[in-house]
Amino acid sequence: NLRSVDVGFNANNLLMFRVNPQANRYENDRVPELRTRAQAALAALSGVQSVALTRMTLLSGGESITSMYVQGKTEASDIHVMSVSPEFFKTLEIPLLVGRDFTVHDNANPDGAAIINETAAKRFFAGENPIGQRFGYSRETAGKTEIVGVVRDTKYNSLREPAPPTMYQLYQAVPPSAR
Repeated sequence: NLRSVDVGFNANNLLMFRVNPQANRYENDRVPELRTRAQAALAALSGVQSVALTRMTLLSGGESITSMYVQGKTEASDIHVMSVSPEFFKTLEIPLLVGRDFTVHDNANPDGAAIINETAAKRFFAGENPIGQRFGYSRETAGKTEIVGVVRDTKYNSLREPAPPTMYQLYQAVPPSAR
């Protein structure tokens, strides 16, 4: 029965693996260059259509959760976090439902833009347009990050559980509290 579960992304011909640069004694300042080189080398392989990076893979059993303070609201909400490269949605064929995908301009201010899933849009912005809404990781930063898009729900860490409210930010933009 689990094979027939809709995971929300195209799992056909998809290879996911983990790389731990620190295990090979890479200093933190060398890791971004390693990521860039590895992504380019993988993309150059015959048959590879797209390459994306993420801090944690979907359905890996892991979780990253942080508090989200929506501008104009008094209570914080917990939201799952995925730190992804701009190619992530294209690579996994996760449809953008409204708004826009990450752009090159977002790299200049990576924590300035976020994309949320359908569940987060319904839970935190019921009856409102989530595009343009702003949030932060504390009350003081509640206006720092703008929601620029909404994507289809995907399974997060379990095939049996519904998609939790999830926020996607650019790879280097994950807040320290969510790591």
